[in-house]
Amino acid sequence: MASIVSFILRLFLFEPNPFNLKKLRNITTRAKNVEVYPYAVSNKKGHERFYFNDFRESDTEHYHYEAGSLGNQNNSEGRYSMEVQVVTLDTFFATNMHIHFLKIDTEG
Repeated sequence: MASIVSFILRLFLFEPNPFNLKKLRNITTRAKNVEVYPYAVSNKKGHERFYFNDFRESDTEHYHYEAGSLGNQNNSEGRYSMEVQVVTLDTFFATNMHIHFLKIDTEG
C-alpha cells in the first residue's frame, strides 16, 4: 500500500514595515495557519535601520511607505527610516522545524 504523507501547511510571514504589517494582520486575522512577525530577515540577527522608499501619488500630496530596504543605501540620507528587529531563518526556525518550501519576495 502506498504511503500517504499529510502535513499541515503553516505560513510564516515576516514584514518589518509597520504600514504593510498592519495590512497583513488585517487580512490574515482569521487564518489559523498564518503567523505574521514584525521582523526583517537577513544573514545576521540584531537591529538595523529600515529605509522606506517614499513616493508621492501624482494627484495628491499623500506619501506611501510600502517598500523599503535594510542597510545603508547610497541615497538613504533624508529618507524616512526606523530601527527594526532582524532575524535569521536559521535562528528563527532553530526548534528543529523542517521547512518544506520557502518563498522569498525581496526588493533590490
